[in-house]
Amino acid sequence: MSDGEGGRAGLLAFDEIIGPFVFSEDETGSVNVIVWRQVREHQRPALLRSRLLAVAGQWQAKDGTTHLIARRLVDMTPWLGAVATSSRDFH
Repeated sequence: MSDGEGGRAGLLAFDEIIGPFVFSEDETGSVNVIVWRQVREHQRPALLRSRLLAVAGQWQAKDGTTHLIARRLVDMTPWLGAVATSSRDFH
């Protein structure tokens, strides 16, 4: 992914939210999603209530660090159906 490229992080079962950052990690790697205030305010229910989150936005790459700047958040929790969800540690 190159800086400024549009992209999707796909579906995230995220680990934690700290300020504008949403952290997610699985067996394939990690992604840092930056959710600026305006997006947080307009899409707050999806961010705070979902157990499975789809993120669309723009990639930002600088000094070896890559983030996805969120533009759209979609709660995909219904896709989980009756699947039990819990946190896992991949380290």
